[in-house]
Amino acid sequence: MFVRVMWWRRVPCRALSLGTRRGVRPEAMEAVGTEGKGSLGGPSGASAATGEGDAASGAFGWEDSAAELARRKVPGRNEEVVRAVDRWTTIPAMVVTLGIAGYYVYSGGDLPGVPSAKAYYAPDAPGRGKGGEGEAGAVLQNWSGTRSVRPRTLYTPGSVKELEALVRGAYARGAKLRPVGNGLSPNGLGFADPEAEGDMVSVKLLDSIRVDSWRREVTVGAGAEVQAVLDALRPYGLTLENLASIRAQQVGGWVQAGCHGTGATLPPVEEQVVSMTLVTPSDKGTVKVSRKDPDGGKLFRLAQVGLGCLGVVAEVTLRCVKIHTLVEDTVVETREEVRAKHVERLKAHRHLRYMWLPHTDACIVVTADPADQVAKREGVKAVTRPPACEVDAQLAPFRDLYREQMLGAQPQGAPPVEAYGMTELRDKLLALAPLNRDWVTRVNLAEAEVWRRSQGRRVAPSEDILGFDCGGAQWVSETALPAGSRDSPSGADVAYVANILDIIERERLPAPCPIEQRWTSASQAALSPVSCGGKLSASCDPGNAVFSWVGIIMYLPSEDPAQRAQITERFEKYRDLVAALRTKYTAWDHWAKIEVPHSEEAKARMQAQLAERYPVHDFQTARRTLDPKNVLGSTRVDALLPP
Repeated sequence: MFVRVMWWRRVPCRALSLGTRRGVRPEAMEAVGTEGKGSLGGPSGASAATGEGDAASGAFGWEDSAAELARRKVPGRNEEVVRAVDRWTTIPAMVVTLGIAGYYVYSGGDLPGVPSAKAYYAPDAPGRGKGGEGEAGAVLQNWSGTRSVRPRTLYTPGSVKELEALVRGAYARGAKLRPVGNGLSPNGLGFADPEAEGDMVSVKLLDSIRVDSWRREVTVGAGAEVQAVLDALRPYGLTLENLASIRAQQVGGWVQAGCHGTGATLPPVEEQVVSMTLVTPSDKGTVKVSRKDPDGGKLFRLAQVGLGCLGVVAEVTLRCVKIHTLVEDTVVETREEVRAKHVERLKAHRHLRYMWLPHTDACIVVTADPADQVAKREGVKAVTRPPACEVDAQLAPFRDLYREQMLGAQPQGAPPVEAYGMTELRDKLLALAPLNRDWVTRVNLAEAEVWRRSQGRRVAPSEDILGFDCGGAQWVSETALPAGSRDSPSGADVAYVANILDIIERERLPAPCPIEQRWTSASQAALSPVSCGGKLSASCDPGNAVFSWVGIIMYLPSEDPAQRAQITERFEKYRDLVAALRTKYTAWDHWAKIEVPHSEEAKARMQAQLAERYPVHDFQTARRTLDPKNVLGSTRVDALLPP
């Protein structure tokens, strides 16, 4: 049996105005043939939220919540519907309710108006809710097909008790049991050892969601997807503070890998975590860690970005914020214009993202700010200003280039060029000659023109703005570097990208679009690439520091093994050339994108660098305490952080 852990090859995170298909949400794990081809799945279950600020705070009483949830039901195997306490409820009723639990949890049975919970997994998916039986012979692949593994057994526990039994059993046997999420990490961070063929455990059935609107918190099973959490929060007028680009991530992996969104005042997603429940292989069993623990939150900070090594994350409590509307502006500028305005932009905007287009002089600038702040700044209510061109005109540069190259040779039965969105057209164009620098330059110039025709303003709920289309199957490398403070940006961030662009030109690399750049504030998580500890402790102010995340990319636009191998080889050269800049800019790899060096000498050098950057001794002490036999580790993690 062959199973792709991720449910679709392309990762559409939201609908663009550029003609891309609307994002799809998986309804089940995709079982595919050994050739690795599958389908996209069903249409998106997400819909636009409404309200800004307090607009949604008054009417979410018990009956309204149930009715809303019935319309926008979040699938879940063991669904728990949590009814918010209406802030306008009578005082006696509120006292009684709070005296019981602080919020009312409905679990089990049927809620009037809400269909019974149904299993959120495919009938032929590994485990099938069989508890300890598991499934043998499955081959797991990450979404881009760049990593695969054949675990000896893949377990899919249906409850925390089943998970605890699996972890205890693995510890007793001294067997590996690597936790895995939806397989979105480009480096296969959650995969077991391919050589050892150890066991793996998926927590996708642990997807309960409990909303505490009084505290503005949500407690979710680690297998719940970020989109499902957003759907469950919406009826209560709540949302998550910030998102990574992809909302199909399971919350456990979302946190453990140190994912991030963008915003110089907003930390990575692990800082939204209030507490976590870890199922450990040690005699401590299941433990709950939080910021308020007697150790001052030290173990909690180690576990925030724990890489799946300190315990299998079973449950996470996240801090929420009120639903709010963002105003997103997209413009195209020259590189010099972006550099000239950068400091002002970084200070002025809540969210900022650059997409630098190699082999062109164009950079896409995307800003997003709360609608009320924009209205105050501009003196009028912000409204959507769509691009001046219709979608057909926006995509014309890509479509015309594709027609020119095909010369009527479009495969028989293939969809017309009008059926493809922007990122799909980019893939089709690149597939014609992905390593030809001159051809890639033509594709990049066409993309710059597509973006020029797509400039405009969009006003929408934050959850719709903060996701974006991540393109097709790809190799990607991302690093984080200090960029000064909010009060005094250093300029190192734009200088770093300028150096990358110089390397691309000097080495004539066939680098496609874009080089993506985002920002966050610091994280208190011990292993976060944007923590202020270790090597940065003397120069980094945790309360004011700004970090920039920069990602380079090469797409894998076809299934041809020879072409994919050639692209992989060229990308490794690209990545190594950029890696030479890390020392100068004190840049560190994203944990889901870090690669283990091939040579023992380079591996030892990376281990020493990581030990200088992070409190590796404290992390390994915690590993030995919570996982004495290294049940949860993997070759990849152990090569970087030797236990």
